[in-house]
Amino acid sequence: VTPYYKEDREIIERCLMSVRNQTVPVDHIVVADGHPQDWLDSEPVRHIKLDRSHADYGNTARGIGALLAVAEKYDAITFLDADNWY
Repeated sequence: VTPYYKEDREIIERCLMSVRNQTVPVDHIVVADGHPQDWLDSEPVRHIKLDRSHADYGNTARGIGALLAVAEKYDAITFLDADNWY
């Protein structure tokens, strides 16, 4: 689960690529905290768009992504902020 806010595209792309390059295939849930970037709709991620920013450093976006993963019975959930990489 990756929350993002207003990070530059290059920063988010680095994050996405680091997840994509892992040896175990995953579903990457990316959650926009009020500032969705439409180019993510064409990426191989699950792109969730929240209608406004929550000013909580991504906690709401992280929580929404985690709730989705729990509801869909994923075996594991990990978190990666948009400005970080594996």
